[in-house]
Amino acid sequence: MHSKESLKSVLSYLPNKILKRDKGFHEGKYVVDKEVAKDIVAEIINDVKERNVPTFEINPGIGILSKELLSAGVNNLHLCESSTSDTFFQQIEKILIDFPSQVKYVQQNLLALYKLTYQDKQDGGTRIQQLLADVSKRNWTDDPVMIIIGTLPSLALIRHLIHCHIYQTGILSYGRPELYVIMSPIHYFALTCGKGASYTFYRSLSVLFQLIFQFSVLRKLPRNAFLPWEGNYSHKKHPQLSKLRALDQDYLYLVKIVPHQDFFQRVVKPEELHQFWFFIWYHMVSRKNRVITQLEKWIPGCGPRLIANDITIYTEFGELSPHQILSLFHEFSTWPEYRESSFFTSMDSTLMVMEQSGGELMKIIVKDDDVEGETAVELQETER
Repeated sequence: MHSKESLKSVLSYLPNKILKRDKGFHEGKYVVDKEVAKDIVAEIINDVKERNVPTFEINPGIGILSKELLSAGVNNLHLCESSTSDTFFQQIEKILIDFPSQVKYVQQNLLALYKLTYQDKQDGGTRIQQLLADVSKRNWTDDPVMIIIGTLPSLALIRHLIHCHIYQTGILSYGRPELYVIMSPIHYFALTCGKGASYTFYRSLSVLFQLIFQFSVLRKLPRNAFLPWEGNYSHKKHPQLSKLRALDQDYLYLVKIVPHQDFFQRVVKPEELHQFWFFIWYHMVSRKNRVITQLEKWIPGCGPRLIANDITIYTEFGELSPHQILSLFHEFSTWPEYRESSFFTSMDSTLMVMEQSGGELMKIIVKDDDVEGETAVELQETER
């Protein structure tokens, strides 16, 4: 950390549970170094103030980052803290008193937006509407409607945003959000890796994320400036994860993420979103599947057309980049047999099963939601 005194100065305000090393998924990570909080704000403040839209902070904890944002002039800041910790609430109360016109307290967990969306769907509730009461809806091609700032201990929020985009529902029905999030290098790698990466990581999540969002690393931040600190992981079953764990292991990444403004002009039209998602998801479950073999199941005899486009009988989906997969979908969807093909029957059946089970398009059901857990389960259960 920048100063040993930094942690000492806030130690008495922190709940005991976040002082223990984290050996699995944790509900949140909290910045506890004031100097690092200042570094984060310095990196993003110009963009945040220029947007002049509601800003939502994920799990502010004792408000170290919140105070820096407010002191730098951020208005309409929503502190979304789900923890019932008295120590957290006492510090948030002080912030509400010190900055009464700039800040609101919201007792919700932005990392669990998928739960609120599902509950609204089940009982016709208005939880998302209430959460976003200060957000004005805009067209997709307009400037972002809100800013989200905070630490992501898992990829659950990213998965949910992709789900919302495909269905054009929930938080993305308001327009495009702009995110400034802190994540581990291994999570960033899982989102941004390409066809040259391990089969463990390059999956539908990677492809969809790269086609839907713009993204960039703004800054590396010292990992020990965030609590809880991580415990040791065992990689005996999947040793390939150990090398990635060593990637920038002393840092977290501050990442800017925003959906492409021209997505519906450049990628797919709104009415093609379900087909776009299903094509990518289905073929990236097992990336060793050969392109011609798979597509001929839906449109028999299409192989020669694919060969004319430099696809060989040996080409596997895992060998294609996200934009090559998109180009393949564009080609596939122009064929005259497409509308009457079994592709739609397969897609409708999959969506119906997900609808009945209450699952999200991008959700892999695992005990915890970090990449190691996800990939281990995928390796065991979904390769075919």
